Amino acid sequence: MSDETPGFFSNHGSLDGPIAPRDMEGDLPVFASPSVQGRPIGIAHPVGWISDRNTLLQLFRLRVNAVALSELWVCDRRIFVRLSERVESPPDEPGPGHDS
Repeated sequence: MSDETPGFFSNHGSLDGPIAPRDMEGDLPVFASPSVQGRPIGIAHPVGWISDRNTLLQLFRLRVNAVALSELWVCDRRIFVRLSERVESPPDEPGPGHDS
């Protein structure tokens, strides 16, 4: 997350990786702090998915304080990150018997 990006957090998903489409049941609440206490400041609506190496990443549109944010987001370790700012996973290492 860049210094200018406000923090958006979820109370749903894995603590050690991104939310996958199979883990989704509907909209998620969005919180302003990692403590995810109090009232949510918005919602995250699942809008699709992309493939990232060996997994699928759920994509979200966020609506925060009644304003629809224009970019796509992923939720990684319960932190919403702009898709454009997400660090790409390292390439898979070749298995035994592959020459590189």
